[in-house]
Amino acid sequence: DQSPMVSQNFSKVIISLLFSRIIALIILQALWLSFGINGQQATSGSELYISDQADGYWEALGGVPPGANTTIYESQIIDGKLHVSGWFDDLGGDPNADRIAYREDGKWRGFAPLYNGPVRTFVQWNGDLYIGGGFTDAGGDPKADYVARWNGNNWEHVGSRMIHEVYCLLEHRGHLYVAGSIHQKVAILEEDWVRVGSALQGNVYALTAYRDTLIA
Repeated sequence: DQSPMVSQNFSKVIISLLFSRIIALIILQALWLSFGINGQQATSGSELYISDQADGYWEALGGVPPGANTTIYESQIIDGKLHVSGWFDDLGGDPNADRIAYREDGKWRGFAPLYNGPVRTFVQWNGDLYIGGGFTDAGGDPKADYVARWNGNNWEHVGSRMIHEVYCLLEHRGHLYVAGSIHQKVAILEEDWVRVGSALQGNVYALTAYRDTLIA
């Protein structure tokens, strides 16, 4: 009679499932505390969401006004804080939270206003925050078009003025790379922006690296 063995295995499965559920709930609660999830229903197409992958449910991050014209292009954790970029104004009611913002103490906070064009990408390099996108004159700097650096007080230009839109920024092996519809297509920041390799046809929408190889 194998009934006792079957019963024992079934009990182990149930205990394992319960244990997995408990761990998932603990992780979700930690994310609630870290990012300030308000527990509201995920209903708006302009909202931001976080998922507990164990049960597949999405929970909305608060701070986006109902009906807000909000498009999110990228999100990253930088210095332990959730950062998002896109095309939005005054995220969470902060007048400085335009195009890029970060989550702190359950609220969205910004840097300095950006008035035209989206921030499509951002990266931390050498301890500084760099942004790229379709904006011009960031921080009032007439040379800060399409790519800019946060100097702790305002946005400023990086190298020579870019001519076209930036779609991706990448830190790789201590260097900063940029790509997009710029005339170099892919460039590296040295004393100024220098084209990487031969000129590519069309725009570059993604840039990554594998070991010593750049992939565009």
